[in-house]
Amino acid sequence: MMSLHLQEISVQVEPEAVAVLIRDGVSWYQPSTMLTVSGNIRLPTISPYSLQLNTIENVWNYLRQNRPKGIVWDTYEDIVTVCSNAGIWFANQSERITSIGIRSRI
Repeated sequence: MMSLHLQEISVQVEPEAVAVLIRDGVSWYQPSTMLTVSGNIRLPTISPYSLQLNTIENVWNYLRQNRPKGIVWDTYEDIVTVCSNAGIWFANQSERITSIGIRSRI
């Protein structure tokens, strides 16, 4: 599944460009030796203990602090609706995404 995702990313990368996808070193992720990776993709790995460098961890923290929490929903559909709405809301916050994702240390 991840190889298919990487293949699609590779197709979207501009000619002569390289996509750098930083992975954390959590052991349950598929090792890159088992992935089919195109020549225009690099997969460096950071320490699994470097959560502050993992951009998605910053996104989860932001969403936990700024979206509904501590709520018990009645149905699975209610959960899907709330999560979908949160994802759509966040995806439309391009400046916020940039501010959360940029790290001068990397």
